[in-house]
Amino acid sequence: MVARRVVAVGLLCLVLSCGGTTKRTARDAHLHRGNPDKKRLGYITPAGRVVTDLIKDVLILNKNLLSWDSFKVVAATFPLFIGGRMIDKNLQSCFYERPNHKNINQIHPWCVTFAKYSLAIPIVFLGSGAFWSRDEDFRQTGYAFLLGVPFVTFGKNLIKQCEFDACKRPWNEHFSRTKQSFGGFPSGHMAQITFATTLYGMRFGPKLGVPLGLVSLTLGAAFVNSNRHYLSQIIAGAGLGVMYAFAASKLVDERLARIEKHNLQLGLGVTPAGGPEFQLSFNF
Repeated sequence: MVARRVVAVGLLCLVLSCGGTTKRTARDAHLHRGNPDKKRLGYITPAGRVVTDLIKDVLILNKNLLSWDSFKVVAATFPLFIGGRMIDKNLQSCFYERPNHKNINQIHPWCVTFAKYSLAIPIVFLGSGAFWSRDEDFRQTGYAFLLGVPFVTFGKNLIKQCEFDACKRPWNEHFSRTKQSFGGFPSGHMAQITFATTLYGMRFGPKLGVPLGLVSLTLGAAFVNSNRHYLSQIIAGAGLGVMYAFAASKLVDERLARIEKHNLQLGLGVTPAGGPEFQLSFNF
């Protein structure tokens, strides 16, 4: 009698364990039925892939700054910066009267206001191309541009923390007549507009480079005339923007190559007759 009870309990446990395994198997099959990829080890969700790619692109963008192109930009900008420093005082004397602490020979204030806020127009238009453009190059350039703008801003803000003579803003009637303020080196607005001008000029030629170049020249001239920046600070800001433009352009090339690699697929297969076949597919 005892033996029968032991056998019955053993059979009951076996049935229950099989039932639990069956339920777990059915539940797992239901969870993974919609997406078989989730069964793979190391599966990344679409949202996770976006974040991963974004972090990767940020690292690539800033890594590209440490390149021979950046060194050439610095080498070309430095003599211009020194030349600007040599004439800064004489040039500002055309727009500021030191004994009376008065700005002179000023353009209309609305010109300065327009130059200051006109930067938003190319940033919004060109950056939004990352979302609406059907041209892959323009879309990827817009993406790299939007990715680069915060780092251009961060870079110029970091440099502005320095306090040496070249960082002093010009004398201005709207500020102290006894002490110059810091924060003028480099020009952040000039860095951003030159970043856009160089990046889109490199990738799409004069049709975008010329209009953006005119905006850059207008902005630089307005800021020098209004005693917002010295000429040397405008040149330094332009150099920073050009450096990031080269780095962003390399990022665009890498992303386009990455997309082409995913679109173009090569493979080997077997024909219905049992012979080998070469497979080539391209998504467009």
